[in-house]
Order: sequence, then structure tokens, then C-alpha cells
Amino acid sequence: DLILNQSDVVIDLDAREGGTGLKISGSPEMDLIRDVYNYAQEGQSSPALNELNESYQLAGAKQDTATMRKIEEQYASAINTVYDTIALRLRNQGPSLAVLNLLQSGIFQDRDRYFDLYVHVANELNQKWPQLDLVKEFLKQVETMKKLAVGQPAPEIALPDPDGKIVALSSLKGKYVLVDFWAK
Repeated sequence: DLILNQSDVVIDLDAREGGTGLKISGSPEMDLIRDVYNYAQEGQSSPALNELNESYQLAGAKQDTATMRKIEEQYASAINTVYDTIALRLRNQGPSLAVLNLLQSGIFQDRDRYFDLYVHVANELNQKWPQLDLVKEFLKQVETMKKLAVGQPAPEIALPDPDGKIVALSSLKGKYVLVDFWAK
């Protein structure tokens, strides 16, 4: 991706064998994208997380599930800290094509955790660039997320029960329902 937005951009391509490859400079939008990905990569490969991975492997070799669970929680907490920092930076960035790009690229694997960020950015982008097709597409994506957000009623589906009879999910309202999706 390359975002050209009110700035002079320099593209340096060194395609020689052993060359440095592609370098883009002068675009604050591209700088933000690069900084966020670098921060995420550094966070995921930090010495602390590498140490947790090693400890996890040792606990796994010993079949110490209690220790493995504890390490999984520590690992998740550390990763969440990295992505919470990214989310805060994106929230404070203001309406930006780079933020839109990052959110659409899947920087956050747990979109539910950062649902409020998606809504916030959608509102900001809609105010700044309501006619931009990329913004319209993102707004549709966020509206779909709202419908499927945690705590929202499940969408209507009708599936066969074990006897082959089609049952609408809405007909089971008020009852505990287990929907088991699987594929061959």
C-alpha cells in the first residue's frame, strides 16, 4: 500500500542483488503504518515473550497443564498490552487513511476487544470524508460488526436438527442453545 495525502513522498528502490529493496519516506501516513507494524512485531518478539515461550515449552514437556495455563494468561496479558497501546495510538491519531488501512488490514485479531475503536474511527472518517468509497466500505463493515457484536441478539438462522427438521433459532428464544459449527 502507498498513501499519498498532502505530502511529498520519496520512493527509493534498490533492486540490485543484495540491494536494500523498497524504501518509502515523506508520508506521515506510511510512517504511521510502518511504526505500528514495527511496534507490533517488536512486542510479539520481545525477550519477555520469548522467555514465556521457552517456559511454556518446558512445562509442556513435563505435561504441567497448570503452569501452561498460567503462562498462557501471562502471554495473553503481554500481547494485549502491546495491542492496547496500538489501539490508543490509533484512537488519538484522528481521521486518517493510515488508521483506516491498519484497521482493514486486520492489525487486531480480536476485533471484538477493540470494537469501540472501530466505531470511533468510523465516526471520525464519516465526518471528514463521507463521500470517499473506502470510508463508505469501512462504515458498512462497522455496521456489520455492530450487528454481530458481543451482547447483541444472534442473527436469524434456520438449520436442521439431528432429525433433519429445520429449526429457526428464534423459535428457541429463552432456552439454552448450543450451535456447533464444523466442516469436513
